Amino acid sequence: MSSEKPPVPVKAGNRRRRSARLRRRRILRPLFRSDGFQTAASWIISKYLRLVFATTSWTFVGVDECRARLEQGERFFVVLWHNRIAMMPLAWDMMPTQLTILASSHADGRFVSRLMGRFGIETIGVSSKGSNLKAGKQAMKAFSDGSCIGITPDGPRGPAMRFSPAPIILAQRCKTRISFVTYSVRRRIVLRSWDRFIVPLPFNKGVIIWNEGFDVPQDLDEDGVKALQLKLEQALIDFTNEGDRRVNRSTGR
Repeated sequence: MSSEKPPVPVKAGNRRRRSARLRRRRILRPLFRSDGFQTAASWIISKYLRLVFATTSWTFVGVDECRARLEQGERFFVVLWHNRIAMMPLAWDMMPTQLTILASSHADGRFVSRLMGRFGIETIGVSSKGSNLKAGKQAMKAFSDGSCIGITPDGPRGPAMRFSPAPIILAQRCKTRISFVTYSVRRRIVLRSWDRFIVPLPFNKGVIIWNEGFDVPQDLDEDGVKALQLKLEQALIDFTNEGDRRVNRSTGR
């Protein structure tokens, strides 16, 4: 007698739901990628984020110290997890220096570029596939021109909360530090996206935290970069969890 288990049948209801999701994607994807939709949506979302910021009771940690460093002429790389970028434009709005971020050149990233542009933040397009040599050179040029550089080390496509070597290598070439920023709010919606993106709600309690940052040694070899990746990955996880604890939320995503 065979010990193999019979295949589990796929329920018709599951097939219909999957088919319906695919049809919705085929219909909505061209709409989302259109210039008109992205322009209107970025305007609406920018107004929403300003409403959230204005109606939330914020605690600021490390903001004065970060601003003082910038006023003294220091520039650095700003690093945060992808699912915490919603309040980044308002967090940076308190700073005296231009910010340039690396964002996907895909349709989602182009939308982020439009949205960030409404807050005066410039963007450089990067690809989740292939070489980003040009984007790296553009980031170094922006940094040399006086801009801080913002990077999500798990973007643009994940895996979530895994620190890529890109911020380390670029910060090493620019001879600068990596500084963390995060935010957390008590009331939120967590999307079912690859990064479990957090949407903050208005009339809330929140915290925005900056840290002093980490030096990036100039003499790192490949093993040294990997070791620093692991160190910064755990540090950014702990740093983000601290933000959640400050607003009495469970840690993690």
